[in-house]
Amino acid sequence: MLLLIGAIELAGKGGVWLPYVAGLYIIARVLHPLGMDKAEANWMRGAGVMVTMLTLLGLAIYAALVGAGVL
Repeated sequence: MLLLIGAIELAGKGGVWLPYVAGLYIIARVLHPLGMDKAEANWMRGAGVMVTMLTLLGLAIYAALVGAGVL
């Protein structure tokens, strides 16, 4: 994730949205282990996993498009 953020920023395509996506990713990474501390399934674990995967997928697609010269 850090490499994706760094690559997008070095390509000059970061913009003002990139720190918000990185912050959202950090919040999701904190929610996931907090949800794992509970005995039953809960929203924190599910939200942490879902937001983590979606931000990783979104930045990977964006970085691939930047690398391909589409963006």
